[in-house]
Amino acid sequence: MDYKEVAEKISNLGETLIVSDNDLDGLMSASLLKIILNELNNKNYNIIIRKHSDLDVSTLEKHIKRDINSIVLLDSPYDDGDLIKLSENYNDKIIMYIDHHKREIPENLPKNLIWFDIRSLGFNVISTAGILYRIGKILFDDFGKYSILAAAGAIGDFMFKDDSLVREDFQKHYPTMYDGVSITISFVRLINLFEHANPKSLVDYIEYLFVSPEIFFVNVLKNSKKYVRNNYRSLAKLKKIYESEKFIVYKSDSSSFPSTILSTLLNKIVLVVSYDKKSILDKIFHRKYKLSIRNNTNIRFDCGVFIKNFTKKYGIDGGGHPNAAGGVIKRKDLSKLIEELEKLINVSY
Repeated sequence: MDYKEVAEKISNLGETLIVSDNDLDGLMSASLLKIILNELNNKNYNIIIRKHSDLDVSTLEKHIKRDINSIVLLDSPYDDGDLIKLSENYNDKIIMYIDHHKREIPENLPKNLIWFDIRSLGFNVISTAGILYRIGKILFDDFGKYSILAAAGAIGDFMFKDDSLVREDFQKHYPTMYDGVSITISFVRLINLFEHANPKSLVDYIEYLFVSPEIFFVNVLKNSKKYVRNNYRSLAKLKKIYESEKFIVYKSDSSSFPSTILSTLLNKIVLVVSYDKKSILDKIFHRKYKLSIRNNTNIRFDCGVFIKNFTKKYGIDGGGHPNAAGGVIKRKDLSKLIEELEKLINVSY
């Protein structure tokens, strides 16, 4: 059994029960398999995120329904005897075991048990998320944007340095999160969110991270513990107020942190505004916006100069660096800022 054969098996799955660990590698593995099945237009699956210490097959059997025809076990090192017994008890179903824990292949595997533990098979030992990422790359040409999930899973299992493919693709698609040597604080904060968010919500909404991140953050944080909600409050309160081909504007209760995170995820210039509440009157009447702009695209212009000139003409104060700037403007002037920035983008693109 090799990666291509496993990819083919996955592409032919019917109604499926997916079981994965609740650690970072397990969550990213489940997320990647979910994305793969959705891309294959297979929505007939149910995902169970098991507790890390729960490797009792009897617990798993409670979720096995008659009408499913496949069970995929991810990052779940059940006892060999239990795996074989499970396969024998459900010999009318395909059991896929995808993992990296086992040292040996058991003898006399049932025909319906597809064994793909890469350590026991002699493949380079990487994270389970790295395995699913490779399967996705075999099936789809444009799977590289999901390297961020594989990277998170690999880091969670201390296997990032062992996976050159994930490192290369992650650097290519997310250079502001990984420069080929070190990961940046933006990715550290994102990993922390992945690790402490509600596991079910994280997997349920994972696709939105790549198309409408505000939907991902709002829903995942809404269902997470208070510690996570408090630390990522500005992401939980994101509201998109404008979007064009190369530019997107959000509103939240703070601007700098969400603009940094969003600009690493979206191939667009990101502007985030929040109410300036320095004075009592501003707290009551919301007369001003604090703003933060980030540009990680290939559109070249100086954000700092643009904000400085705009606030000199209309606003209160502002400036910064070529790819990151901030300032304070009057609330009524936001539409002017968007209009002028769109003109500059069109000239610079």
